[in-house]
Amino acid sequence: MLYFIIKRLLWLIPLLIGATVITFFIMNAAPGDPITIMFGTSVQQLPPSEIQLIRDKWGLDDPAYVRYFRYLSNLFHGDLGVSLTARRPVIDMLMERVPNTVQLGITSIIIAILIGIPAGIISAVKQYSLVDYSATILAFVGISTPNFWLGLMLMWLFGLILGWLPICGMGHAGIGDSLKHLILPTVTLGTAMTASLARLTRSGMLEVLREEYIKTARAKGLSERVVIYKHAFRNAGISVITMLGLQFAALLGGAVIVETIFAWPGVGRLVINAIWRRDYFVVMGSVLSLTGMYVLCNLLVDLSYGFLDPRIRYD
Repeated sequence: MLYFIIKRLLWLIPLLIGATVITFFIMNAAPGDPITIMFGTSVQQLPPSEIQLIRDKWGLDDPAYVRYFRYLSNLFHGDLGVSLTARRPVIDMLMERVPNTVQLGITSIIIAILIGIPAGIISAVKQYSLVDYSATILAFVGISTPNFWLGLMLMWLFGLILGWLPICGMGHAGIGDSLKHLILPTVTLGTAMTASLARLTRSGMLEVLREEYIKTARAKGLSERVVIYKHAFRNAGISVITMLGLQFAALLGGAVIVETIFAWPGVGRLVINAIWRRDYFVVMGSVLSLTGMYVLCNLLVDLSYGFLDPRIRYD
């Protein structure tokens, strides 16, 4: 297993380099002058000689490939650059924002697990019942609902009409206030995943429940609870775990929209603001952090297979 982990982590290096190539040259092709970004309207008051000194200092007149390799060299030394607008190290900005995005993603996935998996199991066990039809309809609605529209509707209903929950920010007046601020973005982000998880769990359970070893377990006199949760769900859980890992990684990227709607101070909102301001180093650092989290999520999913099925070996 150690060899497998090391091999996967080594593959992370070319993947991150590829992400830097794509992001760098896309941002380089975007319109906008970094000097104007740094100084705003006050750039008109700077003498041309001073502007040229700044351009020479940052190497802004160098070809794109020269600036890219310079950035890559700094990256291997742990330097993600300095924000053009905030004038702060990008790594410090990410250290402030990444925990907020991870908190939002973990809370959303917990809700999806607590609701989606039981709903899928019950639908499979009670196939073609009223419960099954109701769960199926709700799952289709959840999958089909865009999260930006759902977020706006939740803000309008629970924030503006009922006044039960805050509609933006994280809250800093204690745990209770923070939890209130977390509810709406978490529900918005986790609804589609809950629906997808319920549908996948149902289909996986239906397939497993038809297997001969399930009939054998029931013939031995095992309780229905043991048959469902210990034998059936454990074998159906591999596909569920796979989707959980992929969905969690997708949640980190999909949080861009939700964080923007709810003014949640995470990496997603940081990326959006940086793109609008053409803050190249912040965009690059944010993409790298999200890519790294995506790969690590997939690695944890692969490692979890061995716990669900002892027959799986890592070479």
